[in-house]
Amino acid sequence: MNQAAIMRQTINTVMVRSHLVGTTTDSGLIIEIDHLRRAMILAAWLFFYKSRAEINIDTLRLEATEQRQKWQQFFEDMRTNDKDFYYSDLNDEADQFINSFSLLEDQNICQILLERTIFIPTSANQVRFSQRQWQEFLLGQFFVLCLRTHHFEQFGITAFNARIYRMAGDTFANRMISEKCMQGLIATWRSTGNTFITGNVIAFLAWTTTGIEAKAIQLLLNATTEFQPLSRMLLIAGLGHRVISVRKNDASLSDIRRALFPVLQRYASSDKTLENDPVASSMSWCYQKAFAELFDFEQPSGAWPELDFSDQTTIPLLPTICTVNKEELILYARSRSLQKALLAPILEIFGNAKMTIRVLHYLYYLLLARKHSVHIHDLSQELPELLNQGCEFEKIIESFTLVPETLKLYRNCQAIHIKLESGQL
Repeated sequence: MNQAAIMRQTINTVMVRSHLVGTTTDSGLIIEIDHLRRAMILAAWLFFYKSRAEINIDTLRLEATEQRQKWQQFFEDMRTNDKDFYYSDLNDEADQFINSFSLLEDQNICQILLERTIFIPTSANQVRFSQRQWQEFLLGQFFVLCLRTHHFEQFGITAFNARIYRMAGDTFANRMISEKCMQGLIATWRSTGNTFITGNVIAFLAWTTTGIEAKAIQLLLNATTEFQPLSRMLLIAGLGHRVISVRKNDASLSDIRRALFPVLQRYASSDKTLENDPVASSMSWCYQKAFAELFDFEQPSGAWPELDFSDQTTIPLLPTICTVNKEELILYARSRSLQKALLAPILEIFGNAKMTIRVLHYLYYLLLARKHSVHIHDLSQELPELLNQGCEFEKIIESFTLVPETLKLYRNCQAIHIKLESGQL
């Protein structure tokens, strides 16, 4: 019984107590627990995709209709464009998903769900989740729903976070990312150019021990040369950390390690880095050194490609962390969600020093945003706690001796932080 299974069992009990189970809708649907749970999953998404703390019930019902129509169209498209997958994996469930989502459109049912389950009123006709954990559990279910149905475009709207990925991993359980699933993911990314599509799935693979077929791993790694810096960084950071963590229940560990190492070698050597991606180069060098120390792999051939904070280095990287419109730097909702998603794992290092390589390169991007004044407010609060001399974060970085160069990167981050705080930059 993992956390997701326990929460699923608990929410089922809550649904029974709502007295909706067994009732019949005007359309003739006999409501079951699964219908209600899927309706709640959609409700959680309606909160999350626009970063809402609370929502107007009328707005929720209106947007539920829009979302149900989009899912209906998605299933119709799948039935036409990918018949084999639709009839083998979706046909029996598609109508159930649509029926479940439509429950939020019914005024009476929606009202009961919001009054008798896991929400609390904040004002007239406004509600919020009673606890964040409920929302994260349901969003993990939503993530898995999109993954199972191959509705990959849903991943392109906002960045999820580590807690949601873990909940999704618990829910995905014994399933595996197949070659066909990865082909669909990459095809959707190529057709849209939306880096959040690949970024979210890469982060999911990084935060969990989800199984992935060897050919699927290779497909993903083969696409690194086409990736934008964000997806490339998340891929190298996530899979690199997954390998050096060496979790016993990770059945795909050996396949990932074997496929990832040549990619690390390529980016660790600056003369072979065709994409001019200094963050990928630095991170790959650090992970190659870690692989060499832990698994007796080949050491990096040259010196660490040190990261600096000069305008020459940082300005080309700004489109990764914000929107650049001519010379104007803009922090839209997507960029805000990304910065929050990068900050979350940094704060989790206090329980796992092996995250050092990963989090320091995330920290580099966040300091880059701070330097150019295009950062979320959270950074003004959190960065001093991470970069002041003698802080707990510093002690953790100092304890990670596997790759000594990471301490130098941290010192570089501390130096730029001091300049920013003192007004020298």
